[in-house]
Amino acid sequence: MKKDLTNRNDVTVLVKEFYLKILQDKVLSKYFAQTVENWDYHMERFVDYWESQIFFTDSYQGSPLRGELHKQVDQAHGNTFEKGHFTRWTSLFHETVDQYFAGEKAEWAKELAVNVSRNIHMKMFLGRSSGGGCPMHQKRQVGDSSATY
Repeated sequence: MKKDLTNRNDVTVLVKEFYLKILQDKVLSKYFAQTVENWDYHMERFVDYWESQIFFTDSYQGSPLRGELHKQVDQAHGNTFEKGHFTRWTSLFHETVDQYFAGEKAEWAKELAVNVSRNIHMKMFLGRSSGGGCPMHQKRQVGDSSATY
């Protein structure tokens, strides 16, 4: 019987196994292998992030979902990230959780992964627009009738 995620060591197993799958994936590996220069450093940061999200700790300080780094990666790869990439990322995360863990925190981690994926995808998509985002989210002047919705 699989156990639930209960501590940082469990999160470390999850994160390391997940990124091994990412690096072996025919579609996703190029985005990660060509972008991350210091895997040891990033693994610790990934573990800190997921530990803070799953267990509500303060082990991670930062704002990974603000999207700037992800937008830069997308641009460096010719804006080729698509929804399917995020679906694949989420699928591999869920597969890894299910492979090693079962329980309330494991299910929570999978929910979090869906939210992270959607958030980063949205930030990348909005970052592609030359006007700084989707027209519905751009500020416009009062009386400006040229805006379309």
